[in-house]
Amino acid sequence: MFALLALEDLGGSARTAVTVISITVLLSVIAHGVTAEPLARRCAAALSRAAGGPAHGERAELPTRKLIRHTSGAPGQADLP
Repeated sequence: MFALLALEDLGGSARTAVTVISITVLLSVIAHGVTAEPLARRCAAALSRAAGGPAHGERAELPTRKLIRHTSGAPGQADLP
């Protein structure tokens, strides 16, 4: 957005400013992409320890769900007495 405003106000002399802005945004995107996963893992591990949850790599035990079987043979229809 700032680059577009600079282009409007400064005209042709804004080329250097637009180049610097473009490189800054590109480097910011690359830095975010490189650091996002490691920092997210570190944050998740710290939050898990603070909450008393499972350590990194461990999984919490989930309850087992069971299927409901219908004897009428037609799915979604209740058995009639």
